[in-house]
Parts: sequence; structure tokens; C-alpha cells
Amino acid sequence: MQHPAHVKPAGVANRADSSRRILPFGQPTLLFLFLCGAAFGCRSSPLKITDQQQLLQQLKQRLGPHLGKDIQIPHYVRDDMVATTKAYLSKDAGAPSLRARELQKILFEPSMLGMSFKPTESFSAIETWERKGGNCMALAALYIGLARRIGLRAYYVDVSHRVEDVSHSGDITVRTGHVVAAVATERGMLTLDLGKQLGDMVSYRLMDDFEAVAHLYNNRALH
Repeated sequence: MQHPAHVKPAGVANRADSSRRILPFGQPTLLFLFLCGAAFGCRSSPLKITDQQQLLQQLKQRLGPHLGKDIQIPHYVRDDMVATTKAYLSKDAGAPSLRARELQKILFEPSMLGMSFKPTESFSAIETWERKGGNCMALAALYIGLARRIGLRAYYVDVSHRVEDVSHSGDITVRTGHVVAAVATERGMLTLDLGKQLGDMVSYRLMDDFEAVAHLYNNRALH
């Protein structure tokens, strides 16, 4: 993935592990430019987590009534999804780092939620839940949505400097990056690579929820 300053208005598409970003200039590009925001640096300080209703209101303000009225939040999860997940959680899960790891196990354990990594499938959290998997962005959205509902401070993280691929299709160049999840714990930020491509990460870029929304729609625009 690239920071917005590197976005070219035509002929370039970016995606994050199939997190696809920026079509040749058009509505997806404008959506990304309107929404983007991030924190850079090694072990960046956590961004403020935006309440879902506040996020929707701010999206409507930024995008206007036409684009903002039916916007989808990638990490939105239903109450039944949360209840099912909580049924698998240990009653004494303990510290945030332990709960974060346990949630990761619950997500992928075949006898529990049974998710799988599908590198070309870009979904929202609900779609990922229903289809039992998705790409790195989809899995991060599901994890973050569930993590926040069980009391963890979870964030989207861009690690495209570690994983990036470039492909070409006609006049379009597609840059494929990578998104993971992170949880603020008693030991600091714990990064969780749900696409299982990387180990522990020291350098990364935290993404805010607005950029996550932009990723979802720009990914879909390339399908």
C-alpha cells in the first residue's frame, strides 16, 4: 500500500493483500482521499477509536448525503456474532494480551469459528463471518470488530513495507500490500498477522477507521 501522497491519479491501483486501493481516477479514488488518515512511525501511538455512530456521522459529513447514506463499516459485527464468539472465550481469559491471542485462536480453530485466509476475497466483517474467511483486510476487520466488542482496543495496521507485490493488467498497475490487526495490551502493542505471512512486527503504520472504510470500497471497485 502507499500513503496518499504517493497516489497517482490515473493508471495506478493499490491494494492491501488484495486490499486493493485506488482505481484510475474516479469515485473510489475520491473516497480514499476524503477518508484517509493514519499514524506513522515505529510502534506508533494508538489512534483514537471512533465510535460506530460517530464514524457514520462523520462519513456522511465528509462524503455528503448521497455517498454517505448507505456506507458500510468494515468492522461492524452483529450481536449474534459477538454472542457466539463469547461462548468460546475462557471465563478467566485474563490480561488483554491473553484475550487477544485467544480470540485469534477462536477465529481460525476449525471446531470454533473456522475462518480461513482467502487472498483474493475482500469482505466486510459480516461477509467474512458468513463466508468463513477472506483476505488480510477482511480477516482484520472481523477480528477488530469482535475484539472491540469484548473490550479490547484493536486497530488496523498497514505493513505493506514488509509485504508488497506489483502486477500489471493492461494500462493498470496494481500494488498489493498487507494489513494486519493490533491490540493495545499490558505489554504494549501486540500485532496479529491474520494472513499468516509475517512474524512479530516492530515497524508499522496504524490506520484509522476512515482509511479502513476507504480500503473496503477501493478493494471492491477492482473486482
